[in-house]
Amino acid sequence: MKQIIGIVFLLFCLNTYSQQLSPEVIASAGDYFENGDISLSWTLGEPVIATFEGNYILTQGFHQDLYIITAIDEIKLENISVNIYPNPTPNFVNIKIDSEKQFNGDCYIQLFDANGRLIKEEKTNSTHNIIKWNLQSFERSHYILKVAFGTQTKTFKIIKN
Repeated sequence: MKQIIGIVFLLFCLNTYSQQLSPEVIASAGDYFENGDISLSWTLGEPVIATFEGNYILTQGFHQDLYIITAIDEIKLENISVNIYPNPTPNFVNIKIDSEKQFNGDCYIQLFDANGRLIKEEKTNSTHNIIKWNLQSFERSHYILKVAFGTQTKTFKIIKN
């Protein structure tokens, strides 16, 4: 009887299926190069596992067939240039706004702390000026500066040291 149960259990184990995962890597950068019979592929931000075999096989990390590279594209403002300097800054930050044509509407400049709280705000309607903000009263930290022209928005990371 035990042999029959063992055989049934063995046949059951052979017919079971495990989950199947598609090979994917979510990496911040990577590339593939090929020259003749040698190829090199790499991704940034993977765990490292060393592999070396004779005649052209060297592997570091987990290489998969499918690469999904995620990145955030820089938002470009139409006909408007915004420069922030100096960054990092100990005391003051200059916000330089230039426009190829006159902008109809207001420009909102907002400073947020690391927790997302609005700590400073200014509204201007001139698009050819330099605005100097005093940051001496703020503690050393990272801040987010948001410049908005209507529906167009650009953000900057400000480091106060």
